[in-house]
Amino acid sequence: MDAERAPAHETGWTRMARRSRFAAWMMAGLLVSSTALAQSSDELASDDAVANGEEGAFEFSDEGADEASAAPVADDMNAGYVAPDRSGEASSPEIERGVAAARAGDSLGASQAFYEAMLNADPGTPLAQRAQFELTRALADMGLLYGARIILDEIIDEGAAHPYFQDASSTMITVARRLPGDGEVLDRVSAFAELFPDKIEPKYRDEYAYLLGEHFYGIGELDTAVDYLRVVSPDSDLYARSLFLSAITHVRRYDADNAAEDLKALLRLVEGSRGAQRQRLLPYGELARITMARMYYSTGEYDKAINYYSDIGQKNAYWLDALFESSWAYFQTDEFNRALGNLHSLNSPFFNDQYYPEAPILQAVIFFYNCQFDQVRLALDEFQFVYAPLRDELQITIDGFLTDQEAYEFLRDARSRSGDNRKFDARLQQIVDAALGDTVLSSSLAFVGQLEKEVKFIDDAPEAWSKSELGDFLYTETVGQLALSRDGAGSLVRSRLSTVLSELQQKERESSAILVETDLAEANALSDNVAKELAASTATGAEESTKVHSEQMVWRFDGEYWRDELGYYSYHIASQCRAADVD
Repeated sequence: MDAERAPAHETGWTRMARRSRFAAWMMAGLLVSSTALAQSSDELASDDAVANGEEGAFEFSDEGADEASAAPVADDMNAGYVAPDRSGEASSPEIERGVAAARAGDSLGASQAFYEAMLNADPGTPLAQRAQFELTRALADMGLLYGARIILDEIIDEGAAHPYFQDASSTMITVARRLPGDGEVLDRVSAFAELFPDKIEPKYRDEYAYLLGEHFYGIGELDTAVDYLRVVSPDSDLYARSLFLSAITHVRRYDADNAAEDLKALLRLVEGSRGAQRQRLLPYGELARITMARMYYSTGEYDKAINYYSDIGQKNAYWLDALFESSWAYFQTDEFNRALGNLHSLNSPFFNDQYYPEAPILQAVIFFYNCQFDQVRLALDEFQFVYAPLRDELQITIDGFLTDQEAYEFLRDARSRSGDNRKFDARLQQIVDAALGDTVLSSSLAFVGQLEKEVKFIDDAPEAWSKSELGDFLYTETVGQLALSRDGAGSLVRSRLSTVLSELQQKERESSAILVETDLAEANALSDNVAKELAASTATGAEESTKVHSEQMVWRFDGEYWRDELGYYSYHIASQCRAADVD
């Protein structure tokens, strides 16, 4: 540690500040990157559905519960499923009626006939098994994805013994691709792993490989996950996604070299793309850069981390995160001027609604390292001024949730607000946005929205269908799952907000610890009669100038922020620590 500035009073919390950031940023990077990947996956899935020509199905909006009223009239639902020629297979009058209805474009009549055939046949017989498969296809193509998943479960339960198990794998892809936020869908995809690759239709192999990789990543079987992700073809639309997930998997395996190779390959792919493909791949490039920076930070290669953070420009979705995180990297390399300059950018009025509670804590630590005790207190006062009221409001909000349903309604209202119609105090909004921006919560809300649309679909269908045995069955099952999913989303809301509250309380404890150490360090300095030396070092420091590159110019901050200056500030700081006060 540099003897010109390392204070002997570096104890307790501040002594741990550098070391603790290794694990902290590895986990933060992994969490943010993997959830962002999930969000990108949801967006790409909808594009894939169009690209693969999945037309005719009932299309539900992705906007959530507020779009439930967009359910179509019955005539719009009678398209999509055309039963294949299955002459010679088990049949019955109901199945023949269903096939004829499907060919005539009457999906409602087809699904009802197949359901009757399934009920009338003995369980486990070829007739019942064909009816199950035909019904699954009909429901999926109608857009009743949750209903299709219910019937698919019966086929999955029988496994390879079911004569339509292999054919059902294609329907499973349709459901997995278009059913948003279903946390159990990957488990169902994995049920067909024994068919991969030879017995999976060629056009679905890349998608199966990716989904199986995602499944095994999720359950912690990382080597198997990598094996499947390697199978995804470079010609596939899923190739970029598979490279990124492979990189994150390597990070979890503590294999930085292979993770870096995957991320570099992804960056080359993005940089070599053009036109519409480039626009689609740019989010992966943004993720790759910040993930690379976080990975190098986590391994202690701070200069490499800083280089990747520096490549993240203002138009990148992760620019503010990069500004803040690179401040820690500059802190680790003793570049306090750059660290404080980045934090100064975050303090600009442009970002008043952003949530970085650790920023003033880092400022305080840097000032502490440089024995600028008054500045330490100012930074900690700023933290208390901004975040103590937010902590109190957050506590009140959490205490107001008597049930998970109320917490779900809070989530729904928070996500549907717009413009001047916000229902929440502006001081609380930054915490709400941070906590409820979680991709898992977004997926939960999307799943609830899908279920609500399917319920409305059933309600709006002709009574002959909606009040039939099939309609009653689907309505009961979907409404039951809807109630469970709303409660589940509400439980996640309470958990996320409680976690944010705990983190704020932890930051307060850190703030108090720094303040105590500051008081002790300052008392020791004064007891050694070093006041004059501190004043002298301050005067000397004021004469120093900020070093710049030949192509740069220095403009002193005059109290007014300019957007094109953000990210380029350097805070001139000189250590006030005595030469004798070092390790």
